[in-house]
Amino acid sequence: MTRGRAQDAPPQAMASAGWKPADPGPLGLAGFAMTTFVLSMFNSNLVSPKGVAVVLGLALAYGGVVQLIAGIWEFRTGNTFGAVAFCSYGGFWISFWALNVFYAKGITGNPGHAVGVYLWAWAIFTALH
Repeated sequence: MTRGRAQDAPPQAMASAGWKPADPGPLGLAGFAMTTFVLSMFNSNLVSPKGVAVVLGLALAYGGVVQLIAGIWEFRTGNTFGAVAFCSYGGFWISFWALNVFYAKGITGNPGHAVGVYLWAWAIFTALH
């Protein structure tokens, strides 16, 4: 049996001992900014479309998973707005990755319309958030 371990102490005791969680905001913003920047480079045709795997890797790992972690971390710090924003946009990037990797090829008719609805939904969420 181990005595005195920090993880065994209640949160109030850890806070009173001087420990407090770091601010996850910069991590969440960095994940969103870098992934959006790289996607924009491809969308504006400044980079060859042959490298689209770079965007998908960022979308899953940095824009998605890391941002989702930052959002959950925001819940721990008590920042509901940051938690909703980062968890939601982490979910956006993970769903963007899944759409491109698994589902886009299966869209019949005009895939632009389906993707347009997807992006409009996120635009409305962003405007209201």
